[in-house]
Amino acid sequence: DRGIDAGGLTRQFFSEFAAHLPEDLPKLWRVTGRGSLMPTNEALAESYAHPSGASTARLYRTCGRVFAMAALHRCRLGRPLARPFARLLAAPDDQPSLAELQADLQYEAGSELDFRARSEILTEPLAELGLEGCLTMVADVPGVGEVELVPNGRQISVTDESKKGWLQALLHYELVDSLRPASVAFSMGVGDALGCISGICPLFCLLSGEQLVDLWGGQGLTRDKVAQWRTVTTVQPAVQRQAEWLWSVLEEEFDDELRGHVLRFTTGSSRVGSHGIEKFSVGLARGGDERLPTAMTCGCLLLLPAYSSSAVLAKQLQTAVESCSTFAHA
Repeated sequence: DRGIDAGGLTRQFFSEFAAHLPEDLPKLWRVTGRGSLMPTNEALAESYAHPSGASTARLYRTCGRVFAMAALHRCRLGRPLARPFARLLAAPDDQPSLAELQADLQYEAGSELDFRARSEILTEPLAELGLEGCLTMVADVPGVGEVELVPNGRQISVTDESKKGWLQALLHYELVDSLRPASVAFSMGVGDALGCISGICPLFCLLSGEQLVDLWGGQGLTRDKVAQWRTVTTVQPAVQRQAEWLWSVLEEEFDDELRGHVLRFTTGSSRVGSHGIEKFSVGLARGGDERLPTAMTCGCLLLLPAYSSSAVLAKQLQTAVESCSTFAHA
């Protein structure tokens, strides 16, 4: 019989490429509190010696090529790019305001707290915040140490009068200047794959930073996309009841992130492509409540056992999705 290929392996490659970057190149990429991909500080990245002997710039350029190929194949990646990095790609000459830098910092921090993103750092005296005499004009870079923001920055204490300038310089260094070498190399890689005009990649002229984040990472699978998913799905009669429970669970019980994980488990991608889901099938698997569902990403096929209730289906589906790295997907 001829094999079935609905593009699942291609989607899975791009999704896993981005998901594993922080593990494979930990001195070049890190994961923010929100789960986004952010290049590491320039000083840390430049200290990295790859086994292949490739330079840091070449490695970032290669990553750019892979991201560009994902766009050509209309695939999302396993992690979105961090908003500050995407902004730098789209508008390398822009000078974000302090408010924009604080907003980006807080956005990428996710549920983590960073006092530098709070308004109190500017409105309250340093003494009341317990920071008087604790700050100097330096940036503390993990794995590297202190980097002076201005000449002799270690000897310059931050005061209530100078704290706004200190915060502007610090966040601009962390979210713009220290990322610039990575953005230049990454942009060149994207241009290698998509083509450039006079050294300028049209992709970055046409899309904003927010649009680049969505192009490569998306925002999970929203509830309204479940209805679209359902319209392109073929269900075997023997599993019709379980399929109805599936849609109900996806719409009513799972959040956007978990829906995205289900999509990745069944199709090889954790995001809906720019043209939506084109084909999907639900079939019957052997066994009952004790069995987990299985999936074949190459054919966009989900096999559900004959579960006895919606609650059992939800529990077993979530277990399978969260353990999918141990499953052998076709």
